[in-house]
Amino acid sequence: MAEGDLALRTVFYQDDMTEHVLVDIFCRLVSDGVELSSENPAIRKVMNDAWTCSVAFKHPSFSSEKEVRLVIFPFERENFDVKPYYHITTERIKKYYPLNIASMCKRVGICLEELIAEIIIGPESTQAVWILQDYLRDNGLCELAKCVSSSNCPLRRSPK
Repeated sequence: MAEGDLALRTVFYQDDMTEHVLVDIFCRLVSDGVELSSENPAIRKVMNDAWTCSVAFKHPSFSSEKEVRLVIFPFERENFDVKPYYHITTERIKKYYPLNIASMCKRVGICLEELIAEIIIGPESTQAVWILQDYLRDNGLCELAKCVSSSNCPLRRSPK
């Protein structure tokens, strides 16, 4: 489903990235004297790989979530015609790209409920499980509503 400027990335859970294969690739590029320019295809590829890995990197305490993320390549945006939106709250501004996942599923001939095995609400979220389940049922995703749970990660928002 993810093609062009999008990629699906399985999140990897490590304390740090010192053992990640990209560290060796960057070291090899530098030691080989490769021109570090965004015009160099080898550099563009490794920068895209580094970006998609960086947004798919989490602490091992989250490993029970088995998360998969849809990632946009920031260095290959010429074919990506989705405009960004911003969600503004008193705490922060979040940038996001609205995607029509239903049409993406239709294009490849799969059902959205087949695509998503489970939905785990993060440990700092204030989202109520039952409200999300109601939302899914009210939007025709009854099977998916059965797959909603809360994270069992011990990380919690500290009291103010």
